[in-house]
Amino acid sequence: MPPAVTGPPEFERTFRAQQNCVEFYPIFLVLLWTAGTFFYQEVAAAFGLLYIFARHMYFKGYVASSKGRIPGFYLSLISLFLLLFVALLGITNGLLKNYLDINILKTVKHIV
Repeated sequence: MPPAVTGPPEFERTFRAQQNCVEFYPIFLVLLWTAGTFFYQEVAAAFGLLYIFARHMYFKGYVASSKGRIPGFYLSLISLFLLLFVALLGITNGLLKNYLDINILKTVKHIV
């Protein structure tokens, strides 16, 4: 028989928070790897740290109460979307640089 995953509400919230974090890690790792490969590694690392902090907030909030998870969840979604944005920007820049000899990141760097 597999172990039971039901019990007191605190256990069920803790178990669900852990499962949710495990479900999001592959998405996070793929976005972090892609953003770090095609964009600046420092920016990807900063957004990765933001995601880890947000997941910590999510976990602690969910264990305390089910409504406590919301701020951490929204912050983790924002950090995932930021990672997605910089990954897509890096991929787009790589394609434009390869095929049209246009370097968006270099142009933006000169403007700033």
